Amino acid sequence: MLPRFLTELKELRSEVTRLSEENEQLKSIQQEKVDTFKQFFNQTPKIAVQGYNNDREVIYWNKFSEELYGYTNGEALGKKLEELIIPEFMRQDVITSINNWVEDDVPIEADEHWLLHKDGSMLPVYSQHVLIRTGNDECEMFCMDIDLRELKNTEEMLTLARESYTIDSLTGLKSKFHYNQMIDEYLESVRKSEKVLVYCLLDLDNFKLYNDTYGHMKGDEVLKKVGKILLTCLTRPDDVIIRSGGEEFLVMYTVDKNHNYLGPVENIIRLTEELQIEHVKNSSYGVITISGGAAVINQDDNMPLEKISELADTALTAAKKAGKNNFVHYVNSMV
Repeated sequence: MLPRFLTELKELRSEVTRLSEENEQLKSIQQEKVDTFKQFFNQTPKIAVQGYNNDREVIYWNKFSEELYGYTNGEALGKKLEELIIPEFMRQDVITSINNWVEDDVPIEADEHWLLHKDGSMLPVYSQHVLIRTGNDECEMFCMDIDLRELKNTEEMLTLARESYTIDSLTGLKSKFHYNQMIDEYLESVRKSEKVLVYCLLDLDNFKLYNDTYGHMKGDEVLKKVGKILLTCLTRPDDVIIRSGGEEFLVMYTVDKNHNYLGPVENIIRLTEELQIEHVKNSSYGVITISGGAAVINQDDNMPLEKISELADTALTAAKKAGKNNFVHYVNSMV
């Protein structure tokens, strides 16, 4: 009969063997999960997936990672993450974030980043991460990067398209589209400023007759020159100059109460005539002239845009009836 301690030792060895076998089974199951991840990632188009160990060394580099970052699988394996695709200014933060996840279970949030290509160029990607603990304090981290270059190019094209809508291609002035986008916010800012608003419609006199007489190319040159006059007369950052129609313009600006609020309009009308551009069909003047109708409004009473525009239009009509080459203005009684 075996001594008791030998029997206990035999049982202990048996238990250790059983636990070791269970541990190996668990590791095998865990490895199967990792292998399944890798197999799935290999079949995932247009998503670059990289795997790293605890030391941030590349252990997995799928086909699209090769396409996105320029490194072949052979070039990437065994290299440090930060040596391959992390810009220098980000490296310490990335290392710290990985260590915090591995050691303290603080996940890395999904986010947009600009990462490095092999040729040194920067790439916009959307990155998210998965951490798999494989046992014995070991883990594997997988980073999934979605290429955002096409999206960024589309956003840039949309921005350029939007900007093209806001600029009149002939004169370089802001367009009616820009006016529609900004007018409500602009009027609100005027109201808060407690300044006087000058809202002035301008229209070249008998301009259709000019085009009929001299041709549209000559007419375009006139519009460009008048546009430059407007830019010369209204130079403050918050002054607004719009080409609102064929020969029609709109200017908006603010002045302090009790100041000369019509100086810029007077200058526009004077300088346009001083261009001395021949216009034989513009009776009484013989040259290109412009007329204006202005609404001078104290926005304390929060007058609606429709009313302001109507007053300016009525004033412009009056200026045309009064002989053109001048302006008429309506003044809010509170100014």
